[in-house]
Amino acid sequence: MKFFTRKQPVEEEQKLIGHLDCLTEEQQDTLEVLKKYIQEEGITTSDRYTDQYLLRFCRAREFVLDEVKLMFKEFIEWRDLREVDDCFLLYDVSNIADVKKFYKHGFHGTDKSGRPLYLDCPCTAAPIEDLLKVADKTEMTRNYIQQFEYLLHVRLPACSEASGKLIDQVTSVVDLNGLKIAMFKKSSRELIKIPMGITQKNYPEVMHSLFFINSPMSFKAIWCVLKPFIPEKTKKKVTILRPKCQEELFEYVDEENLPIEFGGQCTCEEYDGDCFESDRGPWKEFPGDKYGEEYKKQIAAHH
Repeated sequence: MKFFTRKQPVEEEQKLIGHLDCLTEEQQDTLEVLKKYIQEEGITTSDRYTDQYLLRFCRAREFVLDEVKLMFKEFIEWRDLREVDDCFLLYDVSNIADVKKFYKHGFHGTDKSGRPLYLDCPCTAAPIEDLLKVADKTEMTRNYIQQFEYLLHVRLPACSEASGKLIDQVTSVVDLNGLKIAMFKKSSRELIKIPMGITQKNYPEVMHSLFFINSPMSFKAIWCVLKPFIPEKTKKKVTILRPKCQEELFEYVDEENLPIEFGGQCTCEEYDGDCFESDRGPWKEFPGDKYGEEYKKQIAAHH
């Protein structure tokens, strides 16, 4: 089964301003000044922070230099405090495997442009109190950090290698089937804020598109509550689709790369019929970058 096709929507064929190899003169100047600032101020000496990596912070702050400097400096401080470089060795996330037994989510192939495809069924995590009995907020936070690190250093480099071009963002599909307003209680809102907070401050610009499918009428009210916490740029990446209205999604994702529950054709028979546990994708065949390969060693040592 293929991971992606070469077919792409017309807009995908256009280069994205602010990304690597598609910078204006002013943007290139901002990047160079940022790199000089990092070196001269001793913010970090790691070669992890390539131009591609730094540009995510630049885009997140619209290339406003002082804001980019502050954001990146605070990110490095957060990273040191959390010991993120050794997150796969130091973090205890032993309960997450039990969480995944009833909360369906995971990576599953790619979209038509070769981006990693993330699938999420949040309603399977209800009631949220049951999930938090298995893994508390601290463990969930640690798991999210590990997953973002694995995305940046294993999944994205592997997808780039497989597609023969730079892949630096992910497409997400969230199935809202079964959603009820009663599920959106305080504990649920607090859990949602964990990945949102981590992403916005420390892993900006990793999302290319977010599709909400099987959206019930009640989601309008919930979306109104969520919107104030979501950056304007991110809102523009969101598409909300009503039940049985996946045609727009199929313009970006092959049906064979979506589970039957999502309106697709995949059953992952070779993975015991569990698309959410299969973790199928180019990262199964192609290597990550050097940090990703080190993470793999940490995971092996931890287990």
